[in-house]
Amino acid sequence: MRLLLTITLLSILGACCTQNDAIVVGGPNDELYTRQLVDKFEDGTPVESEEMTNYKNDRTLYLVREGHTKKGDCRISRTPVDLGESGYYVMLMKKSTDTCSGNGCSHCDFASGGGCVCVNSTNTCSHTISRNHLLLWR
Repeated sequence: MRLLLTITLLSILGACCTQNDAIVVGGPNDELYTRQLVDKFEDGTPVESEEMTNYKNDRTLYLVREGHTKKGDCRISRTPVDLGESGYYVMLMKKSTDTCSGNGCSHCDFASGGGCVCVNSTNTCSHTISRNHLLLWR
């Protein structure tokens, strides 16, 4: 059902996006269509929450996903999304996702000048950038 919905929504988007270069991740009523995305970070940490947001009042809209390792270290990622036709949000495969990974830090955040910061301690968060296609189930 979701696959049919995704394909239908992609066809609604028309010339903007084909199934090979974009996927629909949100709808006009703030619903998320993220079942086609992996439910873990690259290190196996489960995604605990996700939301579509203008992160820190940035003009870009992001799909933000968060989780914590078994040790309690933070994982947070943000993937820019674009508003397609008919109010559906699409994640373009040619763009990339930023991820912050806590190193003894339970609350990472994205630094305003780029990179990551640990909000609640003097520990650190490492920053990685990955291609969006890595977020898809294989």
